[in-house]
Amino acid sequence: MMHRTTLIVISFLFISTGMFAQKKNSPIPLDSITNKYAYHYVSDSIEANKTELADRLGKWIAQNYNEEDKNTSIEIEDDTYMIHGRDQMQGKSSRFVEYDLTLDLKDNKYRYKMTDLQYIVSGRYALEDKRATDKKRDLEEIDSMLRKIMKSLDTHMKTGDDW
Repeated sequence: MMHRTTLIVISFLFISTGMFAQKKNSPIPLDSITNKYAYHYVSDSIEANKTELADRLGKWIAQNYNEEDKNTSIEIEDDTYMIHGRDQMQGKSSRFVEYDLTLDLKDNKYRYKMTDLQYIVSGRYALEDKRATDKKRDLEEIDSMLRKIMKSLDTHMKTGDDW
């Protein structure tokens, strides 16, 4: 009986260490609370009030999302914007990444979090799931793609129409 318990504990440690190693090698940041991939950002002070930031965000959303697309949804609740987006991986017609992007606005500041990252290939998988992909190259491509989205957002929020 002691051997069976020891074997179970060792197996669990081996499996969980392998899962941690996969996440540890990923370029995508891991949320320390949920233990899922996520991006978080809080802006520095910007010379724009909440209304100006909302206008900038509205223009950015209009340029980057098609609300008629069945894979896109945009909800606004007070000063919080929730976007569910889907982007195709470059050069891979049957591979997509879906995400939830939540933005909160205040006078002179904004913050966002990109969560619920899903990899769509021959099914839909949470990005942390090894069935999604365990290839570092795929994760690097996904990270690059998502960072371009966030960089575009940051540039537009900080400069508005001045760019």
